[in-house]
Amino acid sequence: MLIIKQLLYFILLLTLTACKFAGNNNDSATENEPTDVYDLAEIKEHGELRALVDYSTTSYFLYRGRPMGFEYELLSKFCEDQDLELKIIPITDLSSVMDSLNNYTGDLIAANLTKTKRRLEHAAFTDPLILTKQVLVQRNDKNEESFITRLSELEGKEVFVPKGSSFYERLVSLSDEIGGDIYAKETAQNITVEELIAKVANAEIDYTIADEHVAKINKAYFRNIHIKNAVSLEQQLGWAVRKSSPELLSAINLWLKKFKKTTTYRVIYLKYYGNTKLYQSRMNSDFFTSKSGTISPYDEVIKQYANTINWDWRLLTSLIYQESGFDPNSSSWAGAQGLMQLIPETASEYGLDSTGNPRDNDRSWSGIP
Repeated sequence: MLIIKQLLYFILLLTLTACKFAGNNNDSATENEPTDVYDLAEIKEHGELRALVDYSTTSYFLYRGRPMGFEYELLSKFCEDQDLELKIIPITDLSSVMDSLNNYTGDLIAANLTKTKRRLEHAAFTDPLILTKQVLVQRNDKNEESFITRLSELEGKEVFVPKGSSFYERLVSLSDEIGGDIYAKETAQNITVEELIAKVANAEIDYTIADEHVAKINKAYFRNIHIKNAVSLEQQLGWAVRKSSPELLSAINLWLKKFKKTTTYRVIYLKYYGNTKLYQSRMNSDFFTSKSGTISPYDEVIKQYANTINWDWRLLTSLIYQESGFDPNSSSWAGAQGLMQLIPETASEYGLDSTGNPRDNDRSWSGIP
């Protein structure tokens, strides 16, 4: 298929770029980092804010070919206020996202992050976007032997949480508080909180931890979950920026103070955390990842070849969306064409036809492995 050949070329470029980057790092760990301060003035000079975001059902996701999400919309509004373009960089490993920030891969982290002492060692946090608390998610069947009514009953139980999340830290502290071991199990790096909630609802696991506002909106879809046991006090969720970016931090805080008083902020919040019917509609869609595992019509091919470069397939899909919006007939002013926006001259070097439609060319490329 044409799309397979385009993906192979795209992945080849990514692989070569990664090798080049790795080679540069052997010479100097900071060779690719800005040598001077990279704060708001420098960001405005480049005209682009790079946001490290978490792909989830509420923070940032693609729905029917459009980017959506609570933090995505807030980022868009902030960039609009600052006359900046927004560049989304999906993260695949929450445990290393602070390194990505401080290595200048992005300018801020917008990933539903809880402000903790450990994280404050590595970054500065904005004023809170949301105040919430962590809750235990379990099935709402009091006849089940696994049903928890008191937190002390978690002793000896396995609780699954996303890798790198603050939930793990909280479970370690809770173990000390109850005087017994809670077995906190960190999942693979690309498993989201929402996916773990689904696993609880489907009886694949017994327990997970979630922020209360996320748990509440998920309960609108998974009616059989119980979320009434809080495992923490009130906590602050915000964006993280480098400690060396005080101007960016100040600008965000000033904007948040004004924007959170507006009707627009309230509408955005309710859109993702208050409108249960809208959430159910997204969850039931064939093009909503957490429900169907589907982002685009090309997911299966993307999944197959994402493994070639050891990338999360959702990250690769997001890059393709940014290139063409999943439109195989897309073309740019520079002559780049197709899903991956290949330049015809370069594509021809690899035997590719960048102008074709993947569906129309399926038969002619059927011999390509």
